[in-house]
Amino acid sequence: MAILLPHLPGIRSAEPELMDFGNVLQGPQGGAAQRLNRIGDRFAISVELPPALSATHGRIYVARLLKARREGALYPFPQPGLEIGAPGLPVVDGNDQAGSVLKVRGATPH
Repeated sequence: MAILLPHLPGIRSAEPELMDFGNVLQGPQGGAAQRLNRIGDRFAISVELPPALSATHGRIYVARLLKARREGALYPFPQPGLEIGAPGLPVVDGNDQAGSVLKVRGATPH
């Protein structure tokens, strides 16, 4: 189960980064290149925290970070200007879904 890391006020910076484990394979003797996707792609975030943590709070935060390294982390990431809008009530359309695309119904058009 993922560990919820608390959002601390006064964050100096937060920079997301895509961790891509795929690769581009070059064809032999000048052949076409081909993308090889591998499972496990995910995002990482580098956060510069404020220096105002007390020793007690700092130990708690570090303990959560160490546990999150093994179990995954949830972090409230600030996204200024992002407006989701009204997505409707989307649900997966059918139980025969496979691959990397899902059919959905009930979503707001466009």
